[in-house]
Formats: sequence, structure tokens, C-alpha cells
Amino acid sequence: MVRKLFRLTLLLAIFLAAVAFYGWSHLGRILDQFNKEMPNGYSLLYSDHYLDLDGRLILLNPSLTHDSYGVIFKATQLIYTPQKVTDYFALSDNMITGDFPETGQFDVVDLTIPVNQLSKAVPGSFDNYFGKIVAQGCSTVESFTLKDLVKMGYSKIHGKFNVDYQYNGLAANLKLNTSLQLKEFSSFEWQIELNDVKANSDRLPYIEYGQWVLYNLDVLKARNKYCANLNNQSIEEFKQAHFDSAMNFLSDSGIQPSERLQSQYSQFNQDPENVALTFSPKTGIRIVKLDEMSPSEKLDLLGIKLNINGRAVEPIVKEVVIESTIEPIEPELSEEEKRRIANTIIRPNVSQLKSLIGKLIMLEDENGKWYEGKITSVTSSLVRFEIRSSGGKAEIRFSPKQIKETLKL
Repeated sequence: MVRKLFRLTLLLAIFLAAVAFYGWSHLGRILDQFNKEMPNGYSLLYSDHYLDLDGRLILLNPSLTHDSYGVIFKATQLIYTPQKVTDYFALSDNMITGDFPETGQFDVVDLTIPVNQLSKAVPGSFDNYFGKIVAQGCSTVESFTLKDLVKMGYSKIHGKFNVDYQYNGLAANLKLNTSLQLKEFSSFEWQIELNDVKANSDRLPYIEYGQWVLYNLDVLKARNKYCANLNNQSIEEFKQAHFDSAMNFLSDSGIQPSERLQSQYSQFNQDPENVALTFSPKTGIRIVKLDEMSPSEKLDLLGIKLNINGRAVEPIVKEVVIESTIEPIEPELSEEEKRRIANTIIRPNVSQLKSLIGKLIMLEDENGKWYEGKITSVTSSLVRFEIRSSGGKAEIRFSPKQIKETLKL
């Protein structure tokens, strides 16, 4: 998906400039060539085009469509502003060669994303790390889908989109500054610098620097209301459930949250203002390699820095303090004591609880009460535990944080 979006952005620069250079008699050929170069299934359509007095190319009623999904987005105008008007006259063969104008700007005006329509065609969820964090504690939802957004009240999303770019063909270096402002949903800004950028190459480029900023977070208010309803909780109860689950999720993925991160995220959970991520790897990392990295590896290798509600979060990960002490000689343990220790888990996390599903165990809750039975299912917010009773079998429900200790029998 990253490769497709990256290629689409670069092709758009060539296409818009080429349309301005050629007359209407050549437009069909240009559009055909452009659509051949786009990722399979995608097409860019519009009703008319013209150059204004400032040399800007304006497409009227543009829409990006997909053969299977339908309209991805539509707008009233798509505006391309070159560095200088003469950039248009060097583009007769650039659809093939990929020699882009050195600088330029795109503006999408009155953007509309038909979420309800897309939800009927687009399968799956926002199955990425940040999407999973946002969904923590929301009933059995692991990551939100477009259908979830519709249920939150977002049948359509409106806004505007802007991209400024600087391209150095000799150095194969591209700098992008992007802004996406979506009304009553959220706003995003990101800057990224990439090396080894070649339009006619299938290799994804190196990341040199990047920053991602999220603000105007109305969508989180909609999420809180939606998830509280699913959980049959008050909004404040859901916020607490989300915080607990989010911290557990980070731990389970190899990122032990520091006290600073827990404190800042707790404040953000109550009053979300903005989040910023900055990454500056010591050496360039190809985008394709990101899929092979664990979250903790990305945190380290990308040199990620986090800012929440305008405050730096340092450190992000809990620091491990190693103390050098002379350990006392432990008394010899019996085989039964060794077995009990080996099969005991204190304050088990979600992944450890999942490993015990279907096994006969003893479970101690937060009040010190012990139960004998089997775990039947585990999510980030709910553990189902089956015990025997005088009437047959009964089910007890816990949240992961309510389980103090387990002992495998």
C-alpha cells in the first residue's frame, strides 16, 4: 500500500503538468498513459481543466476511483502550482522518464471521502499499530473498520488536502510537506525526506527524516461515545478501560511504557489536544524494511521522539536499572516447590493469559480469592474463566488487571 500511494503521488505531479502543456486533442492520450502508470485498478477523472492568470493548473470536479471500491475521494478543484510557468514546457516525455519539476504544490479543495459507500466495498480494518492503540478497551474490537466510523457518525468526511514538494533529480531526493484537515474528524500534518527516489523504479526509497502531527481530535470524542455504548459503560469508565488496555498493549508488543509516558498519556486520554512523532534514523532505512521490524525495533532504529499535548515524553520506554549485589545463597528447593514456581505467573499480561487458554489452572483475583478452572477466551479488556459449580459449569469474568496470580495445575 505504501508503494502504491508513493507512486501515485509522483505520477500525479507529471500528469497535472503534462495536461497543462498539451491541448485538448492530446488529453485522451495523456490520460490513458497516466492511468496505465497508476497502481492497478485506480483512475483519476475530472470534468474540465484550465490555467489561471497565475499559471496554476486547475482541474474541476476531480475524483479518484478504484475498479472494486468505487470513488475513493472527490473534490471541487485540484490545483497544481509549479515553481514557474516554464516548467510545463519540458514535460512532453516526462510521463515515461520521470523527470519531475523541482518544486510544486497540490491543493485539493472541498475534499469529500464517501465513508459509508466505501465501507460496503473495502474489507478489513485499520490494521496498523496506531490504529490498534486507538481501539484498545473497545469491547472486542481490535482495530476499527470503515463501518465503525459510519456508526460513529462519519458517513462522509469533508476537508482539504495540501502537498508541497521539493525534488532533486540528480540526488534522487524528495521532500514532502503535507496537510490534511478533515472537519469534525481530525487534522494531520507530516513532513518526510526520502532518498533514492526514482519514478521508474519499483524499489521503495530510504527514509532520512520525518515528522507526523495529529490535532483537532474530534474523532476521539466520537470513539469514546461509541465504545462506551458497546461496553455498556459510562464515558469515564471507558476512558479508564482504554488507558489500562493501551498500556498493556504497549507492554505486550515489547514497549514497556515509562512513568512519563503513562502520565502524559493519562492526561491526553482525558483531554486530547495533539500528538507529534519525529523520527530521524542514524542511517537511512528503506520503507519496505519497516514491515519486518517489531514496534520496539522501530522505536530504536528510527530514533523516534514523542510529544503529547505539547510536552516531550522522555524517556518513552521504562529504563531498566541493573543493580550489582552479592546474592544470598538460596536454600535447596524441593521438586514440588520448583514445579510450583515454574508454573506460577505473577500479574500475567494478555499474551501470557492467552497461552493458558484451555488449561486447568488456579487463579487468584485482586481480592486474594482463589478459583480453580479454565480460561476460555482472552481480549485486551476481558478474560472469561470457567469453573465447576454445584449446578454444572459457571463463567466468571475478569479484566486482565484484576488477575493477581495464576498457577498451572
